[in-house]
Amino acid sequence: MGYTNAGKSTLLNALTHSDVLVEDKLFATLDACVRTLDPSSHPPVVAIDTVGFISHLPPALVASFRSTLEEVGEADLVVNIVDGSSPRARAQIEVTEKILKELGAHETPRITVLGKADLVSDRFKMNRAKIAAPGAMIVSAFNKDDVLRLRDAILGHFRKNLELWEVVVPFADGRTDALLHAHSDIERRRQLEKGMFYRVRIDPQWARRLGLARYRL
Repeated sequence: MGYTNAGKSTLLNALTHSDVLVEDKLFATLDACVRTLDPSSHPPVVAIDTVGFISHLPPALVASFRSTLEEVGEADLVVNIVDGSSPRARAQIEVTEKILKELGAHETPRITVLGKADLVSDRFKMNRAKIAAPGAMIVSAFNKDDVLRLRDAILGHFRKNLELWEVVVPFADGRTDALLHAHSDIERRRQLEKGMFYRVRIDPQWARRLGLARYRL
């Protein structure tokens, strides 16, 4: 999320290898676009591209604008994209902050990203961008290393909430075996006499749902 024309859709395309509409104009995207960030991640992480914010939104667009932002209130993580090349970056951040408060999402965990780093051509502009968003990640959607670094930061946010389990699942319990593959991040596995040994990271709710405690080492 972020101010309109901040480069959100371009960055989403780079993160998810998708083709969300990208145009250099206001409100190029009025519908929220949903994409899987990494199909192999557990739990699955879904990225949603919202409509861009703007100050003094025209009344005729208020309803459409608000309806696309319903997902923000339910988000587990907000990635705030700021146009690092804009001299008005600080003012645009303030608009974003105001709307987040109105949506009740101002306390949601957040990663702030200074995007369009490829358009920041000199040290003065880079320092100006850093002052506008202290501590933000500096990213170009056209730099593979930057994109991978951002993806790792997002996945790392969710990974830190997972629990580490070491279990031995009996060969006869094919259901638990299958669900472990579907809902956990398997770090290690090997066949033992009693069953399959797994070292996994898994959401605590899924661990309880699968009854992993009965197989824990």
